[in-house]
Amino acid sequence: MKVIATVLSVAVLFVIVILLLRSRHAALSSSTSSLPANGRLRIRDLTIDDIRSGQNWRLTDPDEFLQIGKKFHLEDVHIAKTETFTEKDHIAYSTVFVTEAGDVSPLVLIKEVGDSEPGGDYCEIHGGKWRQLGLVPNPRAPNGRGYVANPLDQDPSFNTMDNKKDDLRAELRDGFKKWSDKLKGAQPGGTGD
Repeated sequence: MKVIATVLSVAVLFVIVILLLRSRHAALSSSTSSLPANGRLRIRDLTIDDIRSGQNWRLTDPDEFLQIGKKFHLEDVHIAKTETFTEKDHIAYSTVFVTEAGDVSPLVLIKEVGDSEPGGDYCEIHGGKWRQLGLVPNPRAPNGRGYVANPLDQDPSFNTMDNKKDDLRAELRDGFKKWSDKLKGAQPGGTGD
């Protein structure tokens, strides 16, 4: 009887330790990383904190970008953190949009680094999940201004007509810093597959 009681006590203690370790691991994982279980980050996995960080990401498979609307949704393309980009890379910029009323929302701007056209494709958070902006017309969309956290020096879409290329970049960075702390809303819930 004493042996059975000891074995049961050890088994219960073992289960409690396993449950505590799992909950600690889950808490650490959710607070320190937005990587999904398979380790391949997609736009849909980004959190508000990822946007606040001002990080830029590179699309890891440009063919996915070319298949948007056919095989992929924009929020499903794979991305990776990096600090270096070539002109042929597709970049995902951390961005905030500020309405005239002062409401702030997170955006991700996706474009080819070497493309001189301003803007690109955007993802927004809607209903707690990332989705491509502009697929559904919104005639009541508020007026406002977007601020890119870290526009690349080699991205010509941020150059001005008078070639004062640092002026616009500095203005966008300053605006992002000013407004990104005011981001509100639920964290997006990516599926991570």
